[in-house]
Amino acid sequence: MSSAKSFSSLFSHCTVVCCCGSSFRHKKLGSSTLSDTRYCCPLHRFRRISEIAAMSMRSSTAPGDMLSEPRDRIWFNAPFIDKWTVTVRIVNDGTRQIGWALKTNAPARISANPAMGVLNSKENQLLVITCEPFNNQTVDVSSDRITFEWCLTPSSNTAKIFRKEWFQEDVIIRRKNMAISYNN
Repeated sequence: MSSAKSFSSLFSHCTVVCCCGSSFRHKKLGSSTLSDTRYCCPLHRFRRISEIAAMSMRSSTAPGDMLSEPRDRIWFNAPFIDKWTVTVRIVNDGTRQIGWALKTNAPARISANPAMGVLNSKENQLLVITCEPFNNQTVDVSSDRITFEWCLTPSSNTAKIFRKEWFQEDVIIRRKNMAISYNN
């Protein structure tokens, strides 16, 4: 009987304040610290567990294809003393929502609007690719390209809000390169 009493005396209850400001009673062992992030309110603990489960599902599933029109090359015509624009249409051909971002290896000349976003399954988006004026006699443009990157979004992203952190998580990221050509 005394051993059971001494075992239960190891535990004490304390009030813990969560990151959201809510307080709750938590059973702690001895003198463990209360600033540990594991001590969150039950709502946050459940949300973190469900986010981890959703992230592990995203990390093992590859996103579907992204289609584009034009398919693999963008053309800009001379003279290059004016700003030129080309419209590109992208389509999420997969069955799940994706987050996408556009990058270029020539940011001084090439830009896009929008440069990132979220697409539901079978949804399309028009992008305006802009070429800034430049001197085509002195600038090497032979390797210019844009790259689309996309990954699956968390299933909780019903508001279609883009987060760059998705690309830093342990998920499968797909890429599609489009060459940029210039008619002289």
